[in-house]
Amino acid sequence: MKELSDEQKGILEREVDTNLAQLSIGKELRPSFTEPSYLPNAWEYQNMNADFRKFIKDVINHHNSMIANPNVASGCKEQLKDVLDVYNVLGKNYNQVLSKTKYV
Repeated sequence: MKELSDEQKGILEREVDTNLAQLSIGKELRPSFTEPSYLPNAWEYQNMNADFRKFIKDVINHHNSMIANPNVASGCKEQLKDVLDVYNVLGKNYNQVLSKTKYV
């Protein structure tokens, strides 16, 4: 599995917290640098009925569409690419862990 740098770990933690909060209250899955902070109680996440694989895929697809949008500023696209990089690592590692548990 690919390891993340400390900086990437910080990005991933912030983005997953933000996106899980958005998911829990029905908001669009947007990057943390474009959204106000409205995180619900993290303990409420355990009561969410969410498919984490779908969540990762939805965030990746949304961020890819924002990067492809010609109306999004280039500086914002660079930040989106950084977020997308850590979500791609998360998705690959998540899928590897799930694959390994099927054969245990």
